[in-house]
Amino acid sequence: MIARGMAETGQLICDLKLGYSCNNDCLHCVIAGNRDALLARSMAIDLTTEQAMNLLREYHRQGAARVVLTGGEPTIREDFVDLVRQAQSWGFAVGIQTNGRALACEALCDAIRGFDRLCFTIPLHGDSADFHDAVTQRQGSFEQTLAGIRNLARRGCRVEGKVVMSRGNLSRLGGMLKIYAESGVKRVNFAYPHALGNARKNRHLLLPRYTELGGCLEALIGAAQEFEVAIDFEAVPFCVIPAFPELVGELHELRGSEKRFTPVHDKTRDWNHARRAIKAKGPGCSRCVYDMICEGPWSEYLAWFGDVDLKPVEQDSPGVQKALEMIVRLCRKGSVPCG
Repeated sequence: MIARGMAETGQLICDLKLGYSCNNDCLHCVIAGNRDALLARSMAIDLTTEQAMNLLREYHRQGAARVVLTGGEPTIREDFVDLVRQAQSWGFAVGIQTNGRALACEALCDAIRGFDRLCFTIPLHGDSADFHDAVTQRQGSFEQTLAGIRNLARRGCRVEGKVVMSRGNLSRLGGMLKIYAESGVKRVNFAYPHALGNARKNRHLLLPRYTELGGCLEALIGAAQEFEVAIDFEAVPFCVIPAFPELVGELHELRGSEKRFTPVHDKTRDWNHARRAIKAKGPGCSRCVYDMICEGPWSEYLAWFGDVDLKPVEQDSPGVQKALEMIVRLCRKGSVPCG
């Protein structure tokens, strides 16, 4: 949920959901359930400008260093540029989680060009228009997203990639990485889908077993080295990529940053606590060398597939020393959260 890239050790980072309106309707969208719940109660699915500004003001009062604007789709709001401008005036580094389609508009990119400490996280869902548009259920979305990425790159804006891995796109991961690299993107996160919202409805089409990922991820890691793009993996436990433990994205949580998120029309919550609460481990995980720092998969993975795919990593396994060295470096930069 929280976009990485500009976070420093020990900072407070706040994730602000501006609303659930979106110009895509992705098959794996995790917030579709939240949107539908508000609609069922005849409640607005988007914050007003005043509500959004009030939350930014509260984050400023709490001493947040970084705010992530997300949704839904933040860039389709009429007040998008005003919100970014206000956030920057209060000293926030600003992350924007967006599908990038509205950024195909040159005028919008020009309007935000002068902002500093700005980072965009933009997803691809396939390496072709046909596949990507089938996932977003919006024809033309692939070309608009690519145009948005390239418009930002030409203006020197920082862009990071995000790919939700699914049963359908595993053979396309390398192709998506190539597109990112050719568009000037230097960092991409590959995430195992969290089966909420649309992703829960479509889980039989979307969710791969961890045993299906092994060879795909090894090939992807090789491609990343070739394209000189930094990658990491979200909700992919150490035992799934035992030779590459340094690529487990949750290692970055050892920096000790405090993270909060605010759903639409709801109270602000602790994301570090919430994230751990919706993950789980199998009985055998206690025998793994990474047990103390591994968060395990999303809890629904164990509910649907069991723990047979989770193989404890032994102390003398390849990659363990490399991971320990990275953990030491991270812990020197920040405190390790308990629990």
